[in-house]
Amino acid sequence: MVWMNTLWKGWSPWDDLGSLQAELRELAEGVQRTAADRGFPEVETKITDEGARVRALLPGFEPETIDVEVVGDRVRLSAERPEPESREGERLHARERAFGRFERTLRLPFEVCVEHVRANYQRGVLDLELPKSPAEKPRRIPVTTG
Repeated sequence: MVWMNTLWKGWSPWDDLGSLQAELRELAEGVQRTAADRGFPEVETKITDEGARVRALLPGFEPETIDVEVVGDRVRLSAERPEPESREGERLHARERAFGRFERTLRLPFEVCVEHVRANYQRGVLDLELPKSPAEKPRRIPVTTG
């Protein structure tokens, strides 16, 4: 029994619980930062053999304010949503909507054929069709004998 007293001496389960709480708090803060740092707009990218399809959520933007630039394997989205003017006598109580200019660059796993990119904006969703450059597409190489 003496060895158990020396083994447990100075140790408290409450110390471990405090350490666990601190680690969980750090983990939760990291998850919150990661979610906040994802960027705007929220995008969904799907890759196929032919290229990629990118859908970006852009509610409340006018189509003429949206810019799409493609260079190599990068797609840059930018737009601006002006802040609405307040009427006389109004004061802001709460704001959860973002206003102003944004810019976001996405990197694809291949070079894009810029000449065949299509962009469509409907109901607050920007839909991009980004075909692979011909140099990126697999080519069948005939095998000869002799």
